[in-house]
Amino acid sequence: MNTKNTLWNIQGGKLMTLNSTDLIEVLLKHKKMQDLLSEVATAYVERETGAVAGVTRAMQAATNPNEGQRLLQKGFEGAIINGESREKTTTETDADGNVAVQRVVERGAVTPDGQQVLVQQVQQTAAPEIVTVGVLHTCLTGIASAFDKVKLIINSHDTIITSQDAIIVKHTALVDLVATSITTLHVQVDKKMEVLGAKMQANDNKASQLQTQSEEFEKRLASLETSKKRLRKSEQKDSRKISRNISFANGVFAWRKTIDKQQRSKSGYKTIAAAQQGLAKFCNEENAMSQD
Repeated sequence: MNTKNTLWNIQGGKLMTLNSTDLIEVLLKHKKMQDLLSEVATAYVERETGAVAGVTRAMQAATNPNEGQRLLQKGFEGAIINGESREKTTTETDADGNVAVQRVVERGAVTPDGQQVLVQQVQQTAAPEIVTVGVLHTCLTGIASAFDKVKLIINSHDTIITSQDAIIVKHTALVDLVATSITTLHVQVDKKMEVLGAKMQANDNKASQLQTQSEEFEKRLASLETSKKRLRKSEQKDSRKISRNISFANGVFAWRKTIDKQQRSKSGYKTIAAAQQGLAKFCNEENAMSQD
């Protein structure tokens, strides 16, 4: 390992610095550097054989190095080729309106032994279409209009959702109202049915009472008929028991008396005793008149 400079640390110990070659050797000893070893071998073969890829990379590193190449160049003590580079850019538009940009890069360098090397690179890319301010404004206006329409649609959707929510709320309130009305009506119907049932029960009780009274009335009528029959029988018996001068007819008593072949009678007595007294009085009057 080549040590070029000696530095001292804070504790007074020596620190060794490495050049680019030493750094590459250290990195290549790592077990995960197989790919890098392959790249190094390929670069070595390209350099030794003068391959175009090796020369191109050498010219690019000499004329337009990247950050990694600059880092290596700072630690490299050998001669670095100093070269020149020039670029040419052309723009072409085909029949379809596609724009293509062609970039030609030429790099030239002189080696330490006086040999001149020229490398040319061509890069071709499709250039983006140039948009004018008017076209951009039109596009942006269209996008803004589209966003406004989308916003309008979203607002309309929100309005529809709000309307649907309001309809659902009203429908729910209506269903609750109908349910409450049905429950109230059911309670009222139950109460009216109870009242009607009570009235029907009262009517049934009255009908039963009327039926009982009717039966009692019929029984009384039957009893009165029986009493009349008995009274008629008793009157018939009484009329048979009365003497030949006393009779009973149409609910009153009467007497009859034959004097000198003339029949005398009088009725209207309520009792048989009254009829007998009336007959006795008549007989006494007749006797008194006959004596005179």
